[in-house]
Formats: sequence, structure tokens, C-alpha cells
Amino acid sequence: MTALISLLAVFSYVSFFFFIIALMLNIRKYAVTPTHLRWELYPVPSEAEHEHGGSFLEHVDWWKNKVEVKIGSELKELFKEMLFIKRLFNSKRKYWYLSFLFHGGIYMILGWFLFIFIGGIMVTGSVSGLLFQAVFYITLAFGYIGVISATAGGIGLVIARYSDGNLSDLSAPVDGFNLIFALAVMISGIFALSYDPYFNIARDFMAYLISGMGYVLPVKFSIAFYPATTIQLILLCCFLIYVPFSRLTHFLGKYFTYHAVMWNSEPSMQREIFSEKYDKRIKSNLEMKVPWSGPHVPNGKKWEEVSKSEQSN
Repeated sequence: MTALISLLAVFSYVSFFFFIIALMLNIRKYAVTPTHLRWELYPVPSEAEHEHGGSFLEHVDWWKNKVEVKIGSELKELFKEMLFIKRLFNSKRKYWYLSFLFHGGIYMILGWFLFIFIGGIMVTGSVSGLLFQAVFYITLAFGYIGVISATAGGIGLVIARYSDGNLSDLSAPVDGFNLIFALAVMISGIFALSYDPYFNIARDFMAYLISGMGYVLPVKFSIAFYPATTIQLILLCCFLIYVPFSRLTHFLGKYFTYHAVMWNSEPSMQREIFSEKYDKRIKSNLEMKVPWSGPHVPNGKKWEEVSKSEQSN
């Protein structure tokens, strides 16, 4: 059993650090992608005129003025979408309930990981008393609410995706696989709860990881390490390795989609307010070759050549 626990600990280290590094590489990929085409969608939350549904374009000689940006308003709108899925609430309310259960449950599980981590630190430091009890009960609340909510929402989303013709037509097989994989982790966690209802095993194992496998596990730990717990941990580690290569990383794109694409309203007509860095990115885009061909666009032409030919026509 000791060898198995050590192997699981090593697998946990590898999967976690792989997950973090892969996410950082994904963020870098988003950050260095070619500059987007301007959408010109209004109102933009970061603009002062957003409150009455307008934009800086309503001012006389708007291109001469520097745009006043309110970062707080933009972040507020962004968090509404990320935490409460505002757009789905407004457009497809019946699916919002399931999606909110699923995503809200995942957020609670992330909170559970945080408090299990804090509890693990306390265990390694032999901290007890009221503070430990508070962390203990918060961990219980986050864990149970999270796994039940995410499981119920996930099952509902799978049923909705394949029972609604409109959704099933738009769903790729990988979308169903992603949901089912996430559900497998949740359901295995529910089975593991029957052997570890107070998360004592999880807390001790976290302490073992935090201490670099130096923490002396209780004798009962080896006895209580049931197959359901082992399977749940293996599935979780595999899921962490899988996520960076899947569409589940869409949460990383939220900032770039909203801040850098939909809400980027920086005027580009005046050189003094057109940043040199942005200028270079535009020029870099124009140097790219068109990867497709058509009657009006021969394959291999640069975008700069295409734009000039379109202007001349």
C-alpha cells in the first residue's frame, strides 16, 4: 500500500505541474495570436458612455480625443459572464439553470481544493482548535455542495445536449466526451465520499503532498485507502492532463475574447494615440500570406497586397 500511495503522489505532482505549465503555454498562445479584426460592437463596458448605451463615437471629433477607460466596469461585466454566465441567462434561460449548476459546482470544488490545501498545511503543522474546525466545516460545505451541484448540472447538460435537436446538431462528439469525462470524475468522487465522508483521507494525502512525501500518514490511512478513492484520484489526474488540450480551456479565452476583441475600442486614426506596439502587430498581420484561394484572391498573396487590390477596385 505504501508503494501505491507513493506512485499516486508522484502522479499527482506530475499531473498538477503539467496542468499549470500547459495552461501558461495556452495563455501565451492566446496573447501572441495575430491582432483580431475590429468588431466595433457597442456599448463597451469600459467606456464612460456605457451607462446610457452609447460610446465615444457619439462625440464630435471623437478621433481626436483619448478614450476614457473604466477598468472596474469592464471587470465587473467580465465577472458577470464568467461567474454567472450572463449571456446564457438572457438568451437560453432553461439551459442556464443546468449550466450554472455545473459551472457553479466546479467553482465550489475549486474552493474545496483551496480549503483542503489549507487543511493539509494545518495538519503538517499540527494546528488544531477553532481555526481548524472552521476550515474543516467550510471544506465539508464546499465539497458536498460542489460535487452534487456539478454532477446534477453535468447530467442535465448531457441529456439536454442529445435530447434537443438544435443542440445535438451543433454538438461535436468531443463535446459529449468532455462532459462525460468531467462527470466520471464527479461521480467517482461521490463514491469516494462513502469511504471518506469528512475528507480526512483527502486532507492527509494533501499534507503528504505538501510535505514532499515526508509527512507520516496515520496508520488508518493505509487501511482506509479504498479502491474508489484511488480510482477517483487517478481520474482526476488524467483529467488535469487532458484539460489543456481540450475545449475545456475556453475559460482562458474569456479575457481575450471580451477585453481584446469585443471591447477593444482604441481609436487607430491618430498616430499619437495609435501605439507603436499595436502598429507593428497590424503590419505583421499584413505580411501574412492568404492560406486559401479564390477568383479574387490568388493563393500565396500577402494580406497587404489583397487589401490594396480591393481598394483599387
